[in-house]
Amino acid sequence: MAISGIKSVDFIISAIGEGVVNHNGSFSVYNPAAGKSVSNHMFPKLRGLDPMQRIAKGEDGKTQSFSLADPEIANAKLIVSAECVRSQLFKDVSFGLRQVTVENVAEVLASLHGLVRGYLITAGGRNFARKSCLYVTDFECAKPDLAFNQGTNSKARGTAQEDNSIYSYFKTGKDLAYTGKATLSVEDLQFIPLENSLGRSAFDHQVTVETGNAVAAKITQFLGDIAPSGLTPKARFVKKAVRIGAVSKVGDAGIVLNDDAIRVVVLQIRELIETLCIRQGKGYLQVTSVVVDFNNGNRVFRSETAPDIADAQGVGPFAVYYTEEAMTDVEYAAEQKALKAEMAGRKAGKDADKAAKAERKVAAKSAAPAV
Repeated sequence: MAISGIKSVDFIISAIGEGVVNHNGSFSVYNPAAGKSVSNHMFPKLRGLDPMQRIAKGEDGKTQSFSLADPEIANAKLIVSAECVRSQLFKDVSFGLRQVTVENVAEVLASLHGLVRGYLITAGGRNFARKSCLYVTDFECAKPDLAFNQGTNSKARGTAQEDNSIYSYFKTGKDLAYTGKATLSVEDLQFIPLENSLGRSAFDHQVTVETGNAVAAKITQFLGDIAPSGLTPKARFVKKAVRIGAVSKVGDAGIVLNDDAIRVVVLQIRELIETLCIRQGKGYLQVTSVVVDFNNGNRVFRSETAPDIADAQGVGPFAVYYTEEAMTDVEYAAEQKALKAEMAGRKAGKDADKAAKAERKVAAKSAAPAV
């Protein structure tokens, strides 16, 4: 069955900057001016250049470290990593959140951190993940104009530390031009599994109808508080959501967002991207323009090569990936009870295997001849 509607919201991003935002550490490199290798040259994150693996031949026939005079430096692209960009996008909402647990996950889901950025719950041996619906690329600068620069640390003169106070690093030119991309998946945003019958829960092993409705109410309230006039976002708990087009009709319980809820999230992410400014390291990056495309096609980033076809408003409906199958509260409770019993049986089997393995180890150790 073909799925129609807006499947993703794509962002083609342009930015300006200066200096190095992401450093990649210090490497041992050959400095032609000094005539020797130095171990205190700081490298930025570069694409197309590997200072650790590249070995050049010196005049004496011996191998030497990567040379600062290598022409490949001029061809390398300066990057701000996708991890850095994502961290800065969600800096305000994620501030102070040390860990997502089953105790605070309901509050986290009622935020852009839970709805978009994603998380992993590992406390207590759990492994529940909220898959991020936002993909972000590295931001690349094709012509960073890297130039050698000398620096010094503040060291007391006349002491043993004075000799190692000098270091070197790369500076960049001014008005650097960066390009990057991001895409928001409607499918991954639209549905949030709250129980683990399909092994993809973002909440817990099981969830009751009461808890599911409470989580949906928290998300609805959060989106309603930030929604512009004219939009009525709603998050709804469903007991069985089945993926449209799937061979198996097995579903799982979770939260479904309506079109207005998705649109509110899209507007928030759009604003975060359009106002993104990163100040760290020895530089900065500022977004200057964004081409937005409410993409109803099957090709991601279609507007990258054809900007004229970009749909910046997204008037049409979002694609629907799940259908709700009717289930009574009694049927749902029985299904969750069976799932809990199945989990307990698997755990008991693993514990028995572990105990048997320990017994065999002890028996083998006792049977071993004394030395």
